[in-house]
Amino acid sequence: MDEARHPARRGTRLDDIARCASTQGPLRQLLDLVAGTPDAVLADARVATLDAGRMQMLGQLALREAEICVAQSRALLHLLELAMARTAPAPRQIAEVTQHAARLITDAEIWRELAGNAAFYNEHPQIARRLASDLAETQGVPVGA
Repeated sequence: MDEARHPARRGTRLDDIARCASTQGPLRQLLDLVAGTPDAVLADARVATLDAGRMQMLGQLALREAEICVAQSRALLHLLELAMARTAPAPRQIAEVTQHAARLITDAEIWRELAGNAAFYNEHPQIARRLASDLAETQGVPVGA
């Protein structure tokens, strides 16, 4: 990466990095691909096609992944703190660690969003059925796939 274009050099905050990652990061791209609706307003539409048991399992797994992301971010930042107390890491190393921690937090937010959507559809099956039906009609996606 060109050092002049590096987010830390432009005064970009971690929140700005996280916002960028939330729309362009690999997790978001993967979920859009699985959802079958890349660049759609409702990227989780395919979640509505799952049965209640799978939807509940998806929600539980997504929450677990969110917790793992937060724990990993905390661990990275703790290790950075310990390293800074002993030596002076290079600014590039500090930037890389903090950016990775920010991406992990962004991923946690995405996982929580997915879990929340699964819970919503589970609590409102009529909405899930309507969305699944609309999706099947517009994109030829089999309901319950």
